[in-house]
Amino acid sequence: MKVNFSGKSLEIDGRSIETRWDIQEAFEVGGKVIALLDFFATIKQPVLHIREIRDLPKGRNLHCFSKEGALLWEAEFPEGDGPDYYYSVTSRVPLVANSFSSYRCEIDPDTGKILRRQFYK
Repeated sequence: MKVNFSGKSLEIDGRSIETRWDIQEAFEVGGKVIALLDFFATIKQPVLHIREIRDLPKGRNLHCFSKEGALLWEAEFPEGDGPDYYYSVTSRVPLVANSFSSYRCEIDPDTGKILRRQFYK
């Protein structure tokens, strides 16, 4: 499977998909495409505190797509749907992402549910 991305455009085997936010990283795992979206791409200054992200776009930013381009899931956050976001994927297999709220989360690549979470602050 060939995966390319630029800005909000994700290409899977030549099929183009537009995402809500710029794509920070996208890769294939087990026949699916994981995309980490960066809704901070348009922010001009660093965001350093949870209060500063409350007025930013709402939504989950770690997505999984089928090879046909259908959205399969959006990964849940470690503390519910409060202001949070994933800022890095530290492992692809198993799928592990770090959240702004200081959790390292192992995410089920089939469902987007958190299998394990570890607070690291």
